[in-house]
Parts: sequence; C-alpha cells; structure tokens
Amino acid sequence: MLFPNLNPNSKTPLYEQLYLHIKEEIHKGNLKKDQQLPSKRALAGFLNISINTITDAYEQLVDEGYLRSLERRGYFVEDLNLQYVEQGVGKFDNLAEAKEAHRVNFSFNTVDEDLFPYTIWRKCYRDAVAKDSQLLNDPNPRGSLGLRVEIAKYIYSSRGADVSPQQIIISAGTEFLLFLINQLVPRDTVFAVEDPGYERLSHIFEVGGREFLPISLDEAGMKTRDLERSPATIACVTPSHQFPTGCIMPLARRMDLLDWAQKREDQYILEDDYDSEFRYSGRPIPSLKSMDRGDRVIYMGSFSKCISPSLRISYMVLPKKLLEIYQNKLTVFQCPVSASSQRALEIFIKTGSFEKHLNRMRNHYRKKREVFVKSLEKYFPQGQVQGEEAGLHLLLHLASPLDEESLVQGLLEKGYFLRGLNEFRAKGSKSASPTLVLGFGSLDLDEIDGSIRDLKEDIARMEAEY
Repeated sequence: MLFPNLNPNSKTPLYEQLYLHIKEEIHKGNLKKDQQLPSKRALAGFLNISINTITDAYEQLVDEGYLRSLERRGYFVEDLNLQYVEQGVGKFDNLAEAKEAHRVNFSFNTVDEDLFPYTIWRKCYRDAVAKDSQLLNDPNPRGSLGLRVEIAKYIYSSRGADVSPQQIIISAGTEFLLFLINQLVPRDTVFAVEDPGYERLSHIFEVGGREFLPISLDEAGMKTRDLERSPATIACVTPSHQFPTGCIMPLARRMDLLDWAQKREDQYILEDDYDSEFRYSGRPIPSLKSMDRGDRVIYMGSFSKCISPSLRISYMVLPKKLLEIYQNKLTVFQCPVSASSQRALEIFIKTGSFEKHLNRMRNHYRKKREVFVKSLEKYFPQGQVQGEEAGLHLLLHLASPLDEESLVQGLLEKGYFLRGLNEFRAKGSKSASPTLVLGFGSLDLDEIDGSIRDLKEDIARMEAEY
C-alpha cells in the first residue's frame, strides 16, 4: 500500500498531492519498475477518498510515462532511466493538464464511464470482426449501409423523422461533417450561429474562410426576427437543448424557423441534436427534421453523449438537393470511421443493446440531475439555475462581486474544471453577472453534494479576498 500524507484542507487538490507522492516515490526508488500499484478501488478505500481522485492521479502518471496501464490488470511502474527524467516532482503547469487531472470535473462534454457496457461492447466487436467479409469490401463514402439503416430506424423511432438511409452520412465527429457542408454550399453562403453558442462551430467556419454571424437568443432560442434581417442563408441551431444556455425551443419558434427556411431555395436549417436523448420533464418536443415538409433541415446527431465521446461516431441527414451535390462532388472523401467500429455499433443497435443502455443512462442521469440541482439550490440560494430540464449540463448564474473571467480562472487553479458563459459569447458581449457552465455527466452520484459544497466554499473564500 501507498502511505501518502494527504491534507484535505490544503490548497493543493488531493489528486495532485497523490500524484506528487507517487512520482516522488518512483524517483526515490521506493516504487520499482514493473511494480504493480494498488487497484483504484482498494486505494480509494484505504485512503478514504474517491475513485475519481485515484484515477486522475494514476492517469496523469500514465500520460507522463511513469506508469503503464494494462487492461483488466491494473497500473504498473514503467522501466525508467531516471538520469534522463527531470528531477523534482513539479506541478501541473497549464489548463490542458488541469483538465486531464482535475479535482472536480464539471466539464459539459463528459459522460459517466461506469455506465459504459464494456462486456456487451466487446462482444459486439468480436461479432463484428468474426469472418465478416463486409470489413474487406471497398468502403462506402457515406458509411456502411447496415449502420445507416439502423440509424434511420433510430431517428424515426426516437425523433419522429422519416429519413432514408441513403441520406445519411457517417463521420468521426461533427467536425468532418461541417467540412463536408462547407463544400456543399456556395462560397457566398453566410451561416447564422447562436450567441451564445458552441464556439467550435464558429472556429470551424472561420478556419474554412466562411462568413458567419452571431444571432442573439431569447428564452425561446435564436431570434427569428434578427435572423430574417440578416444575410444568413443557413441557421445553425440546437433546438432540443440549446448549447450552452439549455433552453428548449418551443413549437412556435420551430415553426417560425421552418417558415424562414422556406422563403428562399438556398436557405437551410442545420439542426444539431447533440443530446436529445436526455429530457427529464414533459413530453419530448419533435425534432425540426420531423416537422420539415420542405426538405430544408440538415439534421446532425452523435453517439458521444449517449455512448461515449471516444467512440467518435456522428452522422448527418442531408436534404435531397444537397445529397445530389454530395454524390456528384464529394464521394472522393471516404468515411473516416473504421469498418469494424461501424459494424460493432450496428450490432449494438440492432440487437436492442443500445435501447437498454439508453434507458439505463436516462434513469441514472435523471437521479444525478435531481441531486445536482438540489445541491446547487441548497448551497447557492441567491443563485439561479437555468437549463436543467434536459441534457448533461446547466447554467449557474451567481450574485457575486467577482467578474466571470477572474472567478473561472481562480476555480481552475483550485482544481475545478469548468467554463464560464462568456467563453461562448460573440466577441464584445458579456454576462451581466458571472455565470458558470456546469456539467454533471462524469460526477459520482454520492460525490455531487460534496463537490457543490466545496465549490461554494472556494467561491466564498475568493469573494472574501476580493
């Protein structure tokens, strides 16, 4: 067993204290090459700390080359030539490292790893590669037909949109899909993006040399009056759970958007349905695609939230006019997802395992969401929670004298991984009060209340020092 002297009252997060201790023990030679470290569960129980804390410390040591991780066996000390290893134990020096080795992860794009169906997924992969001649055939640029058929069925059953497998394009992440859309539309196309909104979307358009305009939001989503006054011909929206505000676009606003798209032949709506699987109250609102009678909606979905971000499988449904352009111009770009991964996912959906997994995740995240909201209301009675009806993140508006940027930076330095709402706004606009974007996907259920309590205490200390 390891015997680190961990101080929960220290400004140094527990994961970093443990990381520093193990690293120092390796340098001293007390932990020797090939020596196995205690299991995460055993060490967490021995030290009376969370498994996430152990995981963060171990994974940072793996990233730095001090440990190696062997599946189903554990963590082992690497064979190091220590004369070439920087002496001392160091600290995490930048925000990228802070994200990977956080004390509390409030990231909006993480999921609960404990829910991943490892056994079933391994079986699907074994079945996918077992004498399957499809894996050896010339791949279809749009992705495997079998998976596209299953996705079309899923979209119909879950989102009410009747689409053809021929309209579906499979990709590794949404970035490549956005690249394809850039090639499908005229060079003078102007994209309307939500403000605040997904900042990577604007960055992709900027890198691609495309003109884009931020359109402000109200409680119903993108303001269609502002959209109509703009030169935009493609409106990019997240109607099921707007990112990052969390608002859900009501039926009337959806109809307004569809009416706007019908006014010109070159106008389309790009609907990103990134986490529509997770709605916790009321009946699901139909997707824009299911209401699309004029074939004006480009529909995008992903398996990142409902299975895992590391799966890297996304898809889009093209209107028939754009599909024709795709077939004439873009089939030279092959599907970037491996045939075996596509086949495994097809089996996962076809056998009903995906539906069972989704039901389990919905129930689990619903419980997390309830505890998360109750804890926020308990520890931040003067704050305002927004966007908690769906998805895996929400906003916390604070009544604080601190400006948002200073608050977020200070919390990052204290070991929290989170972001502020201003990071997703167009340049020059800011929140009236500091607003945090808080995700709860990767938090343990029994740690949520304590994490929110610690967040409150650390903010209170920062305000007292202000």
